[in-house]
Amino acid sequence: MIAKFTGTEDGKRELMRIWLEGNRQAHDFISEEYWLSHFDQVGEALSSADVFICQEEGKLRGFAGMTGDYLAGIFVDSRCRCQGTGRALLNAVKEKYSAFTLQVYVKNRRAVDFYLREGLSVVKKMIDLDTGQWEYLMLWAADPSERLYRTATAVVGPMKLGESGEAGQVACAAESEDGRIYTGVCIDLPCSLGFCAEQAAAAQMLRDGQTKIKRIVAVTEEGSILPPCGRCREFLYQIDEGNLDAIVMLPGKREARLKELLPERWNEVSV
Repeated sequence: MIAKFTGTEDGKRELMRIWLEGNRQAHDFISEEYWLSHFDQVGEALSSADVFICQEEGKLRGFAGMTGDYLAGIFVDSRCRCQGTGRALLNAVKEKYSAFTLQVYVKNRRAVDFYLREGLSVVKKMIDLDTGQWEYLMLWAADPSERLYRTATAVVGPMKLGESGEAGQVACAAESEDGRIYTGVCIDLPCSLGFCAEQAAAAQMLRDGQTKIKRIVAVTEEGSILPPCGRCREFLYQIDEGNLDAIVMLPGKREARLKELLPERWNEVSV
């Protein structure tokens, strides 16, 4: 049974036992001292988090902690693993939240594979400054367009290049025909050099042999949606003519097919 934790100090101590045990076992690449040094901080955070527990016959099997729309983690008692407890907790979170993110260490392959199987996608790879370890930012959203939009907003981030160049003011997320999500950012350099975020995302798709796009969105650092420029509309069409049916997100989270935005194509001109 899944329920929201409203328990006693004894119950909280049991949660922390499972938390410490789980982190020790799953992260043998991080020193035990790291988890011990964060023990009190995590215990205090539990008081303000939404904690969901899985119990059976009064026995605590595991728990999930949510802070806003961020999943801090799913922790299962070592005696109850591989019995569906983690999936049950994750499904309970999915029922209560339309979208959420989480962070997981790349080396924690078992957890990464679990979240991928359960429909989460990797948004980006980054360094955890506290441990020096690589980790993934992962995302789940019930609505596929919302998932794409949130992926793009997580990637966007302006940076300076050279003396007067910039990159990352616009980010794009594109979903391929097989459901994978690819991202890219724009690059703007002097003398009109550079390319759009849509082209960068498409290049990532092509690297994996993917040409067909289900849906695509580009966003600014403020989270505003930008429609693709004329060059990108033609670019996406010429990659794969089937992309005329790709869903393009527009300002206000409206949607249109690419063919609606590209009604007259250069190679369809007749005398």
